Amino acid sequence: MDSEYEAAVAVARERLADLKERGVEALGDEWADVRRELFTPEENAASDARVALMGEILKAREEKTLSHEALDELSDGIESEQFTHVLAILAAMGKTLAVVPLGTEQAR
Repeated sequence: MDSEYEAAVAVARERLADLKERGVEALGDEWADVRRELFTPEENAASDARVALMGEILKAREEKTLSHEALDELSDGIESEQFTHVLAILAAMGKTLAVVPLGTEQAR
């Protein structure tokens, strides 16, 4: 073993011992804090919108008892990158999308 490898193994062992001793507290910052440091507010807003919309899509899919495969067929080739791009543009303008039933006042 070379000395760089041995040093890395020693650090990993120290961190593992710390994790075993302190539990979750040893993991460090909360995700929300790390997220604010790593991503711009626009990126975080787009991510939040994606998560919320996907949750609504899953709920609607379950209400209609559609399989994942059936939903893919109905999506007509729309790729997730296109969806992400639209959400990023909307977030930059302070907007988002909503999933609402067709034929309602909200859907106009």
